[in-house]
Amino acid sequence: GSQTPLPTQDFKMNDTASLSCKDPGCNALAVLYVDSFNASKRTCALTIRINQTDFEEADGTIEGIDWVKVNGKNVSTGPIKPGKNPCREAMNNDAARKYEVFTVLDSKDVTNEAVNGSLTVSMKISDMVDEC
Repeated sequence: GSQTPLPTQDFKMNDTASLSCKDPGCNALAVLYVDSFNASKRTCALTIRINQTDFEEADGTIEGIDWVKVNGKNVSTGPIKPGKNPCREAMNNDAARKYEVFTVLDSKDVTNEAVNGSLTVSMKISDMVDEC
């Protein structure tokens, strides 16, 4: 007789999550999951992209990202300055708001941090990111 084939299982190799918060100086947190099967033989990379918001520092204020943490450990080097405010640009140019993306982290090796199958990612915007 013929054998019934075993069911195949898809291993989760990628995950996407949104980080968002609406108040000045707030933190955003997300948990990403990857399959931990054979984790010691794979590499895990993290990329974080954000939408530009009130990051232009036009008023002499610090408007940026204070830190990015992975599993509670700061992985950023100093303040991150995306540098644009699409709302102000649209208002000044009498045009529609353009959504622009800024890469905060690009393929950062987080293999050791993801060995248990998950990553907790958090980010904090500075206190003066208060419009847009």
